[in-house]
Amino acid sequence: MKKIFVSIMFLALPMFMFAQTLEGLEDVGQLSEGLIAVKKNNKWGFIDTSNNQIIGFREDISVENYHSRKMEPYPVFKNNRCLIKTTKDGIPFYGYIDASGKTVIEPKFLNATNFNNGYAIAILVEKSVRGKNEYLNKEIISYDFSEVVIDTEGNIVILLRELPKILMSQKRFKKPYSATHFLSEKQVAVETGDGMMIVMLK
Repeated sequence: MKKIFVSIMFLALPMFMFAQTLEGLEDVGQLSEGLIAVKKNNKWGFIDTSNNQIIGFREDISVENYHSRKMEPYPVFKNNRCLIKTTKDGIPFYGYIDASGKTVIEPKFLNATNFNNGYAIAILVEKSVRGKNEYLNKEIISYDFSEVVIDTEGNIVILLRELPKILMSQKRFKKPYSATHFLSEKQVAVETGDGMMIVMLK
């Protein structure tokens, strides 16, 4: 009987010795909605609590946050959404993926927060063609900028304020920051030119 027990223990030993291990990581986040951010080769991905890779290492997963004074040190999921960033003509645009890694809100915002109780704050840029320069054979383009609250599908819930013009060229672009932030589930403190105001969401 003792020999059988020893044999079983000997067979079980490799299972304990070779539990799934992730090595060579540059950084590790904390658990958020069942997932943990891990960084390797300057790319972020997500694992679950059993060390299974749920979202592979990607260049577009963003650790940046809306407020210059408050940055997350690693990517997180909030309301089943995680920030991603892509660059178009040298300008970064932000969107969101879900926990499967699927892009659910295309990167179209100049800045954005993590979600909070189903809402996020974002800076929307809308491009419109105002006409055409016949001499240069180029379109005359205008950009409008606004700070908005969006839901988890990317729909605009409320317009918070119009923003001043932002230079949309790679050399002169500076990512816009704001002190606008959530106070509660339905209250948003909005930075204005002469102070702050509080907006209630419906």
